[in-house]
Formats: sequence, structure tokens, C-alpha cells
Amino acid sequence: MDDAKPLPPLETGIAAFVAALREEMKGAPALVTAEDRRAWFNIRGEKFRLPVPENVRTTDHFVCAPGREIPIRRYRPAGAEHPPLIVYFHGGGWVCGSIASHEMITAQMALETGAEVISVHYRRPPENPYPAAFEDCLYVVQWAIDNQVRLDIDGARAAVAGDSAGGNLAAAIAIAARDSGGPELKAQGLIYPVVDVDLNRPSYKAGRDPILLRDNMIYYLNAYLQGRLDTGDPRAVPMRVKTTAGLPPAYVLAADHDVLLDEAVDYARRLSDGGVSTELRVVPGAMHGFLRARAYSELARHEFTLMCQWIIERLRP
Repeated sequence: MDDAKPLPPLETGIAAFVAALREEMKGAPALVTAEDRRAWFNIRGEKFRLPVPENVRTTDHFVCAPGREIPIRRYRPAGAEHPPLIVYFHGGGWVCGSIASHEMITAQMALETGAEVISVHYRRPPENPYPAAFEDCLYVVQWAIDNQVRLDIDGARAAVAGDSAGGNLAAAIAIAARDSGGPELKAQGLIYPVVDVDLNRPSYKAGRDPILLRDNMIYYLNAYLQGRLDTGDPRAVPMRVKTTAGLPPAYVLAADHDVLLDEAVDYARRLSDGGVSTELRVVPGAMHGFLRARAYSELARHEFTLMCQWIIERLRP
């Protein structure tokens, strides 16, 4: 994207959300270590959390994988019978974030799509670098589909979705599922995703995002990939996939102020060029993480609903 082109200001509600974030950040210590970053992310998540809708039931589980247990939370709309499945991967630069911090997205997604949403708390770097998070997410997707009868879900109508680093994981799972011959996915929802490692794209250099900075992404990418930003593995860097042909339909949600804007747009273009049915939404007046501003912003609420409607269409019987 052209970094010289003037942008509209942040939408009024999103600007109010940013102001509230900045107020909360006053006096915060320097975010140096992973623990520092996680503590701040958790405080922010709690401060701006939204209640789980009354007609969405939550159930916590541990998925038993070789040598570990993977925490998950299931969100199921009241009265849902044999619903489709969305497996959701939270954002937070792989390092931060949790099931709780993203419940404001996952619970509402279950309500608006009618699907059962399974939120995954994957192993996080720097203690557990790539491929730990990817392996956990893939394992849960396969586990859910393998156990669809017990879970009373329709594993033949399954999608993956995630925001930011979780968007990276959703894209990576879609690639791995295609390359391994399954599980079959009906859709992938990529919400302002991290799909590349090129820190010199114009949207990075423009530095328009009020919260997510280039320096943040340098830290997160190096923590996840242990400095191996030159990897050719598309499960780590989806942009490096040789062909996108055969990947599931994609919804790519991007924000015009986001440092990740250019890679989201380029990945959507690559998907479309590979014959993948792709819906790209570049939202004007929005920044990275703007779906978390739904309590403040009509624009954020509208974009969330549009995305859920697109997912519903892909998961119909």
C-alpha cells in the first residue's frame, strides 16, 4: 500500500477505545520480558472484557496430547444441535494472550454464527517457540473432528479462525491440512493476520498504528521463530507457501492503520490468484486489534457481524 496516501482518522469509537487504552497504560512499567508483556496483556484484557452472552454455554477441557495437555474452552449457543465447528486461535504475538483475553471475540462468534467455537490456549514462546503453538493448534483441530460424535458437532462443517498471531496459526493450519490430505476445512478466517516477516513493508515504515509498533513485531517474530526469520517453512510464515491452490475459502480482515496491512492484502491477493474464494476487507479508520473495540465502536461491531455472516454461509449444510 502507498505509505504517502493520506488516511482517514480513526473512527470515533475506535479512537475512544485507543484513548481508554492509553489511559490504562499510564504509569505502566517498561515491557521488557515475556512476563512483563503477558501481565500487561492480561490487565488490558480484563479491563476491556465483555460478558459472555447469556445464551452461550462455556465448558473447559484439556485435550490430552503426547507429553502435554492443551487447555481449550468450548462456546456453544443454547439449543444448538449438532452445530458446525470453528476452532479459534487467540492473538498476542504468540507470546501473550489467552482463552480469557479473547473471550470477547470467541463467545460472540459462537452467538452470531451458531457454531460451536473451540478456543485454544497453545504453548507460547519464548519458552516454547515454533512449532509448538502450530502443533497444539493442529492437534486440537484434528481432535475435535475425530471426536465429533462425542462433542455433538458436525466435523464435516469445520473452519479455523484467529486474529494477529492467531491469524498466522489459522493460515498455517489451512496449509498443513491441505498438504496432509485433511482434516477438510470449509473456511479460514484471518483477522489482521501475521503472515510474513518482512519488516520493511510500507505499512510497517509508515508506523500509523497507535498501539502495535514495528518494534513490537520484531520482538514477537524473533521470539516465535528464534531469530530464524529466513525460514522457508510456510507453516511458520504462510506467505512462503509455494502455491495457495486448494486452500479453503478465506476471509481476510485488515485495518488501514495497521502495520500488518500490506502483508494481509498481499496474502489475500495470493489466495485469490491461486483460485481460492477470498473476501478481503480493508477497514478504513481502523487499527490492529480493532474488533476488541466493539463496546465503543459501531464500525467494529459491524465488521464483526459481516465476518460472522460470511463464516455462516461457508458452514451451511
